[in-house]
Amino acid sequence: MELPTRQESLNMLKGNGNTEGIIGHCMKVNDVANRIAERLRDSGVEIDVDVVDRASLLHDIAKIKSIESNGEVRHGEEGYKILKEAGYPSLGKIVKKHALDEILMGGLKTWEEKVVYYADKRVNGEKVVSLAERFNYLRGKYGKVSMGVLMLINTAEPAVYRLEKEIFNKAGREIRLT
Repeated sequence: MELPTRQESLNMLKGNGNTEGIIGHCMKVNDVANRIAERLRDSGVEIDVDVVDRASLLHDIAKIKSIESNGEVRHGEEGYKILKEAGYPSLGKIVKKHALDEILMGGLKTWEEKVVYYADKRVNGEKVVSLAERFNYLRGKYGKVSMGVLMLINTAEPAVYRLEKEIFNKAGREIRLT
C-alpha cells in the first residue's frame, strides 16, 4: 500500500482547514496508536505500523467539515473521500472505520483498523483518558442530540471494552499509553 509521508500527512491535515485543537488531537491519537501498534508487532502480531501511523494521524482529516455542517457531514466518510481522491483509498478505508458505530457493525477486521479506532476512543481532546472518561464525555456532548445517539454510545461502550481486552491480550500485557 502506498502511503503519504508523515509530513505530507500533516500537510493534508492542515490543508483541509483543521484547527490546532483538531491537529493536536490527531497527534495524540497518533502517539497512542503508534505505541499500541509497536507493542503488538513486538508481541508477534502481523500489523503494518506505518499504516497505523498515517491512518491515526489522518483519522480526523475531515473533522472541521463535520463541525461546520453541524454534523451533517460524517467526518469518517468524508475523510475516506478525501484520501481516496488523494490516491490513498486503503488508508481512507481505515479512516472511515474510526466512527463510533463501526464496532457495532462488525466493520473492524484488521489490526490497523482496530488500533486506530481504539486509540481515538482513548484520547479526549489532546489528553489520554480511560474509556470510562471518554464515554462519559461522549454522553455529555453528543448524548443530548437524541435518544438514538445516546443509545448508540451506550451500546458501543461494552464493545469497545471488549476491543481493549482483545488488544491488551494480544500485546501480552497492558500498554503504557501516556
